[in-house]
Amino acid sequence: MPESAGSWTSKGDPFVITGAQLANSRKEQDCEGTLHIHREFLAAIAEGRHALTSFRECLGTMHLVEALERDPYSAADRHAAKERVAALV
Repeated sequence: MPESAGSWTSKGDPFVITGAQLANSRKEQDCEGTLHIHREFLAAIAEGRHALTSFRECLGTMHLVEALERDPYSAADRHAAKERVAALV
């Protein structure tokens, strides 16, 4: 994660803002969003919902890549990966 980012104001003037300024904290875990991610995950469990950063969204792609790495020309593997992706949706 970069220590700062540059942008422009609505008047076209350049400005630089740091992660510490955005998070209003100098703690690394606050600046990188680690604490926020953990809080969101625990809130999702407490509320009985899926977390915003759910790993489930990656599974279909992971199955497809796994099938392609085994044998990119195997129709059976492509079909099985497609069915796994469809089951997740």
